[in-house]
Amino acid sequence: MIHLLSWRGRGYIALFAIIAAVMIGIAAGAWSEHWLLLGMSVGWLFAGAICWTLGRRWNAEAVRHVFCGMRLQRWAFVFGFFGLLLLPIAINAVRYKL
Repeated sequence: MIHLLSWRGRGYIALFAIIAAVMIGIAAGAWSEHWLLLGMSVGWLFAGAICWTLGRRWNAEAVRHVFCGMRLQRWAFVFGFFGLLLLPIAINAVRYKL
């Protein structure tokens, strides 16, 4: 079964978290191009924190809130991975103004 852009319960929060992460990066990039990657990294980490917190609370008793076939709190690991992957690159870009 294809789960692309499908959700159950409040799983749509993960989609909003993706949009928010990208918007934070764009806003930081508009302020200064050197801060674009750092904004994206912080945005992904923020999205992961939101998904983890809300997913653990809402799915405590039963799995009701799912996005693309995965529990909402598991998306925190995906978003956190992207955030942590971009973080050292972003810090070097800001430090050396690449």
